[in-house]
Amino acid sequence: MLFRTLVQRTLFKNKITNFSKFTCISLSENILKHPKNADSESKAVTTTRTFHTSHPRQDLMEFFDDPNNFGEKEVKTGRAWTIDELRIKSNSDLHKLW
Repeated sequence: MLFRTLVQRTLFKNKITNFSKFTCISLSENILKHPKNADSESKAVTTTRTFHTSHPRQDLMEFFDDPNNFGEKEVKTGRAWTIDELRIKSNSDLHKLW
């Protein structure tokens, strides 16, 4: 129940539609009551279950740069700023970008 609620909130709040984006989730299940013996009060015991998924098509290369960039001295990343975006920036922000 707790897992379903957590997944539903995450799915609708973040609009995640792929379960492979979860890496490791540890959830507490219901609190179970196990009696010590017939005459004493029951003792509360919590249980946990680990849920782990990883994308089946990814391997160790997902942590490295694109193979096309191997051996290059300069690699262009991202995109250039547009003139409208630069006009919005303050002087200190422009200095940080420089």
